[in-house]
Amino acid sequence: IDTRMLDQWKTNFLNNKVDERKLSPVTFNIVLRMLLASFNLAVKWGYLEENPFRKVGKVKVQEKRLFLTDSEVDRLFEVIGADVAKAEEPRLQQSIKKMKCLFEFLLNTGLRRGEALNLRMENVDLRENLIYVKETKGKWDRSVPLTFRARGIIQDLGNNLFLGMDKDYVSQRFAGYLRKAGLSGFKLHSLRHTFGTRLHRAGVDIY
Repeated sequence: IDTRMLDQWKTNFLNNKVDERKLSPVTFNIVLRMLLASFNLAVKWGYLEENPFRKVGKVKVQEKRLFLTDSEVDRLFEVIGADVAKAEEPRLQQSIKKMKCLFEFLLNTGLRRGEALNLRMENVDLRENLIYVKETKGKWDRSVPLTFRARGIIQDLGNNLFLGMDKDYVSQRFAGYLRKAGLSGFKLHSLRHTFGTRLHRAGVDIY
């Protein structure tokens, strides 16, 4: 493996596509980091004298904002509110209202989409003003304090909470609302980032 071969590999990697999507600089840097570690082991074991991947530079990643500002949140929920108001059929209106409640709940709790959709009343303690999240991405349970609005949503929805809502459908509808609000570069998970940013701004320890 020589420098010319690695330069060609890097060029091909960054111009390749998977499922019609161009591979990102972030993906390249992750793969490069893995290969660096693997070839360091090869040097340690005496298969190589030096690691050829040390000559391959990382690709600069353009930083992007992951959270919504307060004004963007206001604009987004104005669009959702308008959608509720124009729904003439009662069942449709209730469906959109429930979806709006889900989005507000995510913004007020920082829960992941799946955590909110799988939440059950047995995991809610209104006396202590807490919800208990199980089987999280980090594989441990955690408790989340309820804001006044999050508590109100739970009380309004009752025992079923967000039962029956399809995860892909709510993400698609959220993406549609973002487009209507003129907000690009965000997704449903951005509500979790927004929650974390607001906590940090308020001086709360993120952990």
